[in-house]
Amino acid sequence: MEPIISPGELTLTADSQVAYASGRVRDYCHWHVYPAVDDTITVDAEGGSLLLLPSLKVNSVTSVVEVGADGTETTLVFRDDYSWSPKGILARVGRWPCRFQSVRVEMNHGYDELPDALAEVVVSVAKRMPAQQATVTQRMVGSEQVMYGSPLSPIAATGFTAAEQMVLDGYRIKARP
Repeated sequence: MEPIISPGELTLTADSQVAYASGRVRDYCHWHVYPAVDDTITVDAEGGSLLLLPSLKVNSVTSVVEVGADGTETTLVFRDDYSWSPKGILARVGRWPCRFQSVRVEMNHGYDELPDALAEVVVSVAKRMPAQQATVTQRMVGSEQVMYGSPLSPIAATGFTAAEQMVLDGYRIKARP
């Protein structure tokens, strides 16, 4: 099996630090956040009247299609069949089907302009990246013990400080089953 990265990627450049920090932020938030993009997604419906989209900043919904168990497609009509919220919620008149991959949505979502607080987190994480390389935190030589850092550090556990997590939590989609 091929390695996930090549040995050349062990040396971090400014570009790779920013890319990795951006990826870490997006992974934590569970969606891309920035920039605004046109996207077509297929989601699982649970049979209720509300459907949560993988976004917290929906700018527009172009189409919503229900996909039947037999593969038939029904295009829904805005206001007659559904409505949507900029917070990423589709409300159905009636109920959504209770099936995996049963609703396809074309939408534009994400921030047009990068929020300052989010930019600050990415910069902060990117600047720390070389310092977050795997290091020895404890060494014993005979009866002597030396500690180089705390393995329980909040940064070691998540990659973010508590203050950064507070900022990111405002852009994070809560865990879903």
